[in-house]
Amino acid sequence: MPSKLLSLSLLLLLTLTAQAEKTFKLTRHQTNSASSILKKIESLGESSKRDLNLNGATSHGLGYTIDVSLGGGPAIPVIIDTGSNQFWAASTTCETCTQGGMKSSHLKVDEGCKSYGLTYGIGSVQGCVSVTTMKVEEFEIDNLHVLAAKSLRQRTNHGSGLWGMARDGATVDGAPTAVSLMYSQKLIKTPTVGFFLGRESDRAESAIPRRTRRPRSNPSPTPTPSTPSRWILSPSTAISTPEPMIGEIYNALFGGVAYQYQQSYIVPCEPLSNASITFNFGGVSFNMSPVDLVGNPIADRYNWCFGRFIPLYNGVDSMVIGDAFLHNVYHTVNVENGDVTFYGL
Repeated sequence: MPSKLLSLSLLLLLTLTAQAEKTFKLTRHQTNSASSILKKIESLGESSKRDLNLNGATSHGLGYTIDVSLGGGPAIPVIIDTGSNQFWAASTTCETCTQGGMKSSHLKVDEGCKSYGLTYGIGSVQGCVSVTTMKVEEFEIDNLHVLAAKSLRQRTNHGSGLWGMARDGATVDGAPTAVSLMYSQKLIKTPTVGFFLGRESDRAESAIPRRTRRPRSNPSPTPTPSTPSRWILSPSTAISTPEPMIGEIYNALFGGVAYQYQQSYIVPCEPLSNASITFNFGGVSFNMSPVDLVGNPIADRYNWCFGRFIPLYNGVDSMVIGDAFLHNVYHTVNVENGDVTFYGL
């Protein structure tokens, strides 16, 4: 709904509570393909088996990676994903991974091993579980169950795997997640990770400090668990929105000047001066900065941009909230119970 706002998020910080302060560097990427959405989509209720039809290319977003090594192998970049919980990486025998520009993790899969598959919004990955160690700078995590990918039907462009940081208990074989293992192995004090998500225009270094702290300007935290009516998702930048709500949003932001093109909307690069969007969670309102309401220009020298709100199936009343909103808050995820907490910036 329309409201006045001013909000700024400067960088990506992934926070892990531990004894001392330590910063892990991340890499921020422009995602010009559907790889900006890498979330395992839950089915929409018991009566529906459809996946949400999302396309990251429609809003041209950002992605974030961190370098890790598995089983003593070389460092590889993996995508940080708060919307899924499985850790997977390209194996030595994954030809489709190599063809997609991925680096091998040096994990091997045995012939005849039990195969698992994961379906994401833009494709799927299939592989076998390999129990190994993971090292991220001086942190070393033992007994991590990694899905060693042997085939891939998606393109990540900038990652050779994915680190799922959602709640524990739903990995392919029921094993603990990487963050849960860090907690049980006493590498961190709480099973919570926290995020600042930087915009493309931000110049600040993306980093992961390992002490959970909230910004000094934060109001009281707002617990916001994901529910069947919404999902919180960081690798996606777009906000996937049901019809006809998306039409009402663009009418408020741009006076109805919005043109649907395939699964995207083309809108003026600047919203109306008195228009903005506010999300309400737990009775607390969080505003979006105008800079987050539109994506990249459709072409040079044109004042038309991709809108950040993209459509879902007709009749679906769920919403998937990506970076376009998360740039405006500091949020934490508890991997044991799935609780998401927002802190206003």
